[in-house]
Amino acid sequence: MNNSALKTPEEKVVPGGRGYVYVIPRKKLSAKTRPSTKRGFDPIAAAEAQMKLVSVQFSHLLEEQESALRAAHGAFKDNPDDPDTYEKLKSLVHEIKGNAPLLGSVAAGALAAPMAAAMERCTGHRIVQSTFDLVVSAICSALKGKVSENDKTVADLIATLNEMNAKCALSSSSRT
Repeated sequence: MNNSALKTPEEKVVPGGRGYVYVIPRKKLSAKTRPSTKRGFDPIAAAEAQMKLVSVQFSHLLEEQESALRAAHGAFKDNPDDPDTYEKLKSLVHEIKGNAPLLGSVAAGALAAPMAAAMERCTGHRIVQSTFDLVVSAICSALKGKVSENDKTVADLIATLNEMNAKCALSSSSRT
């Protein structure tokens, strides 16, 4: 490889291992990634604006997750003893736990997190079915944007799930 062809005024070429050439910029990376010096630039506001743009672009994913959650919940209600339907539902709740906050539905993620923990800890029919149905309905409402994370009902449901998680953790530790 001809090193002189790769040289530019701002870069120097360092020979690497067999057949490789490393181009090292003169400016340090920290100088390139420093916060903008533009007057009035707010990096937090810029990041929030970018997140809004991303959530608008990917809002269809929230709709798809809401639809999939309703279908999986319906299948589970029809056949609660089938471990495959339970696993499918649990997988969707975990997926929503991670994806929803990134896509603009903080409430859905906040509800899905303790629900996912409950589905891990409270195996079998130890999950209170009415609470389970209510939380799935609340997650679906949050995915549609009808419920915010500041809603008192969301906080109450999260508290109920956390209590249920604590009871399941105690009962599973007392069995061992």
